[in-house]
Amino acid sequence: MLKAVGEVLSDKQMTRFRQLDLQKKDTAAFKDDKVRKDLKITESQVKIMEEILADSAKEMKEIFADAKGGNFKGIQEKMQGLNKETKEKVMGVLTADQKKAYKQMIGEEFKFEAPKGFGGGAKKDIN
Repeated sequence: MLKAVGEVLSDKQMTRFRQLDLQKKDTAAFKDDKVRKDLKITESQVKIMEEILADSAKEMKEIFADAKGGNFKGIQEKMQGLNKETKEKVMGVLTADQKKAYKQMIGEEFKFEAPKGFGGGAKKDIN
């Protein structure tokens, strides 16, 4: 797919596309072998990051388990808090040079529109 996208976009657009893709992946970007290689992440850092991400996934499951039966109160805030905490922990594993390189990799921050509920939002009237 990236090859097809690369044939349509200019080099500048493709660079921004990659930046936005990394931003959207958030902490999951650190599972990517290319990101790990580009940032020169060590095996010990990988191990620590994988533990952080596994713990986060476990906590996320617990949040969703608590929401079963329609108890969705505060779920969005809990998820946002967990995501923020996970990102801080993962970024804490990086060296100053790796953090700087990562900031360059992701470029200027883009505010993605938050999904509306679990179904992606209400249907909009086209008329």
